[in-house]
Amino acid sequence: MAACEALWTTLFNGRVSDWVGEGAFLRFDQAHHRLAYYPSAGRGILSIDFGVENVDLLMRNNYFLQSRR
Repeated sequence: MAACEALWTTLFNGRVSDWVGEGAFLRFDQAHHRLAYYPSAGRGILSIDFGVENVDLLMRNNYFLQSRR
C-alpha cells in the first residue's frame, strides 16, 4: 500500500483525501476522490464508475451502442 500511495501521490500528483481501513481515496482536483485503492492479494480492477449528466444521455448512448451491436 505504501508503494501505491507513493506512486499516485508523487508521479500523478494525487492527494489522499480519506482512508477506509487500509484503503485510500485519492483526489486530483476539487472532488473528494477520483480514485480509490484497496489492499489485495491479486492484481486487477475492482470497479469503474462513470457519472453522466442525465438519464437521457445514458439512454441515447445505450440505443446507439445497441444499433451498432
